[in-house]
Amino acid sequence: NDLHVEQNTLLNAATTVNGTLYLTANIFTTTSPKIITMANGATIERVAGTMSAAPSVTSSYNLVYKNTAPITTANELVANKVANLTLNGSKDVGLSASVTMSGNLVVNTTSSGNLDLNGKNLTTSGDVTITKGGITNGGTSLSQFTFNGAAARSEEHTSELQSH
Repeated sequence: NDLHVEQNTLLNAATTVNGTLYLTANIFTTTSPKIITMANGATIERVAGTMSAAPSVTSSYNLVYKNTAPITTANELVANKVANLTLNGSKDVGLSASVTMSGNLVVNTTSSGNLDLNGKNLTTSGDVTITKGGITNGGTSLSQFTFNGAAARSEEHTSELQSH
């Protein structure tokens, strides 16, 4: 099942998303015990909306950004539960916390969008595909980017470095 959040929404019962949770605008509010649970393999797709609290995640889930304005990750990002992370928007996505992923990273933005490590660390066990856009560090501290896929490597990024 999919869930679309296009206006301010208050969850009135505990809900499990087996498909995709679409955050397109405004605030999706959850209060305990009325929480949102992301099933294994489910997806959160964020365009512009936000969540008032992090979802409960049973195993791992996918995260897709299709933003048209610069955004910083927030409650939709459960740091060690992300399987695949995909950037398909047109502007930067900045990390708010360090992330360890079990799957693949895909950066394929439509114009000038990058994944901004923002002084945080990113580790992925899958492959990294950068078609358009890049990985930058706009933060004031050093970032570590480690990928352990088929061509495993690790890079440190200062604010001046960009990886394509």
